[in-house]
Amino acid sequence: MAVTTCDGCGACCMGQNLLPLTGAGLDGRRLPDVLQFRLTAIIEGPLSGDDYCPCVWLDRATGRCNHHDHRPSICREFHVGGEDCLRIRAKGGG
Repeated sequence: MAVTTCDGCGACCMGQNLLPLTGAGLDGRRLPDVLQFRLTAIIEGPLSGDDYCPCVWLDRATGRCNHHDHRPSICREFHVGGEDCLRIRAKGGG
């Protein structure tokens, strides 16, 4: 069966702890002020989480990104159902 959705998964978001943002992580786009405020608070505050250290924007209940429209470029380049997706799902049980 082909994988066509992220619903109930989130395996690729595990082990991230923080958003995987680098220089042009959002392709030059600016985060909305409310998301920038949240991200700054997370970066400057104490990190917490379970042993899997999920990305801070992952909705653990749905396995989806809470801010999908503003996800970093590395997340945009990740293909649902692609080779990396299937490998990570198999390893992480997503």
